[in-house]
Amino acid sequence: MPPGISHSFATTAFRFPHSIVPPALLLRKKKGNNTECEFRTEVGGFPALRLCQNWWNAQDVVQEYSVDEIVLGMASQIAEAEDNIVVEDLRDFIFGPMHFTRLDVVSTSIMRARDNGIPPYNELRKTFSLPPRNFETINPTFTSNHPEVIANLSALYNNNIDILDAYVGGMLESNGDGPGELFTEIIRDQFLRLRDSDRFWFENKLNGIFTDEEIQYVFNITLRDIISQTTSISPSEIQENVFFWQEGDPCPQPFQVNTTGLESCVPFMRFDHFTGNEVAFIFTCIVLATVPIGI
Repeated sequence: MPPGISHSFATTAFRFPHSIVPPALLLRKKKGNNTECEFRTEVGGFPALRLCQNWWNAQDVVQEYSVDEIVLGMASQIAEAEDNIVVEDLRDFIFGPMHFTRLDVVSTSIMRARDNGIPPYNELRKTFSLPPRNFETINPTFTSNHPEVIANLSALYNNNIDILDAYVGGMLESNGDGPGELFTEIIRDQFLRLRDSDRFWFENKLNGIFTDEEIQYVFNITLRDIISQTTSISPSEIQENVFFWQEGDPCPQPFQVNTTGLESCVPFMRFDHFTGNEVAFIFTCIVLATVPIGI
């Protein structure tokens, strides 16, 4: 069993969580002696930390607000729905190189899959023993609610389902309750291979690394335990299952974060080094032309 990361996982299913990323992060202060929950209401003049404006400012954010405030805020904040929608912070304003560049994570994901030779949507479904689909049956519920989107998608691919990008089809399969059929199978295959091909996997009793008691101890560890042991956050400040927030858990979010009232994303910009410096450029060229190259 090959232990590596498959191309289909790395370039398609692994990108599905982009749909749950919010446009900004809430920051929650530690309770200390105060029993009330307190979220920061002004982060650089706005109610939340806008992602598109802080891709390259991680250390500045941590130094100003601390890891604890970020983790506490994320524990309270409800993510975006698991669907085919990606916020503009990742669409038009994802980071590129540090200077002057903005990228689109969706178009980049499509191009990455093509560069890696990922087969079209239906061919990849066939690889995982899934039946083929047409544009209308990729997600019947979505098609019923948004027929114009499916019509536009079909037109974009010349009404040929056989050339539909696997990433696009896989994203469309979700109804907001997790990945659809294709991505589910890809993720299952990847996780099974990572586990079963790893001779050091903690459940493997044949390698003699862990005792039964130690294996059970590993099973009992939660992310909440890890957070409380590696930060100054106390267990009482976060819910038992930090991946979900439910009624009765500590500190509900004050509002569902969307782009309303947030700092605007700065678009792609570049410097024009020529405008206003025409004379200097001309003299520079003249000087370079008159300097002898050699003897």
